Amino acid sequence: MAANYTINANAYLTEGPWTGALAAKGQFEQHWSLQSSGHWYDFTVTVKGLPGYSRRFAGRVKTGDATISDPALGGVAIGDQIRIA
Repeated sequence: MAANYTINANAYLTEGPWTGALAAKGQFEQHWSLQSSGHWYDFTVTVKGLPGYSRRFAGRVKTGDATISDPALGGVAIGDQIRIA
């Protein structure tokens, strides 16, 4: 039996939702470009026919490069607020 899933972006992306069907014990990969958000992500996966199933995934992919504070928080990063002379 296949599970019909939906992925909704909560922040950072304006595209979507993304939908698909997944066979029992199946796997899939979904890729997005996260460069414009400093590699932060926030999305929710739901499954049609399972109203209690909802999984939210949020965080930042570590790349080893310098990055920015979570842009969805809406504030100025602490490093931009304090100047040490």
